[in-house]
Amino acid sequence: MQYKAENKLDIFEFHDAELSLGCFDKNTLVFSATHLNIHKHTKQNPGDCDLEIERAVLRFEHMESVTFENRRPIENGNPVGEQIVLEGADAVKEMLSGFVKGIRVFALFEENRRIIMDCITDGIEVDFTFFTIAFTPQTTSVEWDAYIGPAWYET
Repeated sequence: MQYKAENKLDIFEFHDAELSLGCFDKNTLVFSATHLNIHKHTKQNPGDCDLEIERAVLRFEHMESVTFENRRPIENGNPVGEQIVLEGADAVKEMLSGFVKGIRVFALFEENRRIIMDCITDGIEVDFTFFTIAFTPQTTSVEWDAYIGPAWYET
């Protein structure tokens, strides 16, 4: 791949990025991503506007401390449905179940080395599944070859 960013997730705008699970092997999670944007004035994008990446490969290596939490819909000011919070192997199993459907990212950020991902699955907003995954990887990387053009919010 022509471009690579290691341990620099803060240079990307993940909102509305679509991720497809590539593989999960030996606690390494790999995604193919579309609709991912990189911020301007970075080593990989020195220009004056954020750019949309054509297709990227995201890699989270040696993940530890995985947690899964579903987000319940709110009706009349109260959460509806069962709250599910899982850790460890149970969290990984539920995470992969959601990822295999393909996800759209609402937010992905790093806080004290911990990655936090707010995700939606199914692609149909009427009966979506919204969940948060958190984990601590040893390293992260994003690789890509080309840009489509300016990010949607730049036009």
